[in-house]
Amino acid sequence: MHLLRRAVPVFVIVSALALPASAANLLANPGFESGAPGMVPTGWTRWNASWSGGYYAVTDTNAAYSGTYGLREYITGSASFGVYQEVTVTPGNAYKLNGMWRAVTAGPANWFEIILLDGGFNIDQADSAPGVFQNVVAGWDANAAFGHPAPANWAWEPFSATYGNEVSAYIENGTRTATGSKMTVVLKIGCASTTKPTVYFDDVTLTPVPKATVLAPSTPLTRTGPVSFQVNFTDTVTGFDSASDVDVVATGTAAVGSVAITGGPMSPYVVTLSNITGSGYVSIRVKANAAQNADGNGNLASAASSPVYVIEADGSIAAVKAEGDGARVELAGKQLHLKRPGLGYIQEPDRTAGIRLQGNVTGYVGDNTLLVGTLVKTAGQEPYVLVTTMTSNGGTNVWPLGANNSALRSSLLDGLPVAAWGIVRSVGANSYVISDGSDADGITVNTLGTPGVTVGQYKTVFGAAGISAGARVIYER
Repeated sequence: MHLLRRAVPVFVIVSALALPASAANLLANPGFESGAPGMVPTGWTRWNASWSGGYYAVTDTNAAYSGTYGLREYITGSASFGVYQEVTVTPGNAYKLNGMWRAVTAGPANWFEIILLDGGFNIDQADSAPGVFQNVVAGWDANAAFGHPAPANWAWEPFSATYGNEVSAYIENGTRTATGSKMTVVLKIGCASTTKPTVYFDDVTLTPVPKATVLAPSTPLTRTGPVSFQVNFTDTVTGFDSASDVDVVATGTAAVGSVAITGGPMSPYVVTLSNITGSGYVSIRVKANAAQNADGNGNLASAASSPVYVIEADGSIAAVKAEGDGARVELAGKQLHLKRPGLGYIQEPDRTAGIRLQGNVTGYVGDNTLLVGTLVKTAGQEPYVLVTTMTSNGGTNVWPLGANNSALRSSLLDGLPVAAWGIVRSVGANSYVISDGSDADGITVNTLGTPGVTVGQYKTVFGAAGISAGARVIYER
């Protein structure tokens, strides 16, 4: 039951508007053409508050906006009641409620509500619970919490003409997202005064509203693009074909020169960003009503996509090594010449400097890489970049620098691809030592697993010149 407060009637006159033909109406008997005249329409169930008396919901020719019949709800006593219909929906998808209605002998002490419940029928949520207004798609109600006292009467108009009366945080323009597999449409009238109201309903529709989802970008990092995003809709849509259908969100100095949309309507849409400049993050989101389904329902705005990081300059490995511990690293156009799980080495294309990578090392040997990460410097260990994000942009062949054991100890070779040779002097669990006679100690070769060599074997090694415990080591490729 609603608590009534004195309110001044508001008179609204809206011309009758035709609704679009529905292609996917989920409601049974939406035009109330099925069922015996004077009885509750087929497919709909009558409900009422416990205190109600003198209430009727019937199939009636006077209630027809189109066809022969419509639904008439009227009260001769005092009541809060209506009809409802539960429908099966897809969790996470959105649905829009619309229809035609009119009323006579209404008034400020009456209430008229079109309700969309997220779930099965619940009389508290439909009638008198504190949160009832969180379920109202459109309506007129004397309750001050709703704030829209009913006019004396109104001519046929679509529910959408009254969407402005919504006070729900969950419903916008007649649209609600389902959290479960059921939704319930409730058509309601109420009276607790001497003014006995009548309301008519016809051509009620509950139709899907497309939701757009933007998938992860084709690359997490870029210099200039192109970068593509697949966009999926929960329904078949048309009209998603213009750069103006997408919002591009950029931070820092990053900017996008062009936006193109391809694909659809029967295949996924693809949004491609090109001519990207600057430095920062770029993401996209699909605007509301950028596309429409067969019912004419525009899509809901999508969430922003995962961002793409735009690197403006190549950066220098030598300059990175000169930074302090914890410095942010942005590098582009560097060649990945060794990769192991969680470990890698890159070099400048001209082989003037190299550095170790750890963490999220992706790609293949020979790839030209872009990466973002953090410099880690620990006393007694070689510096490395802890990679946050890394991607590839083409590739080239890797050519090692050949050096004898003595020359390999030069810091000029730190992090570079090298070739070494010599006789195997000892073999460990995950390493072996070679010596070419140019120094007394030989060079330790770190292997990925058990070494496939024997003492006395002559061996040529290709790998990355690293440092372990302050001494040169080759990480074998």
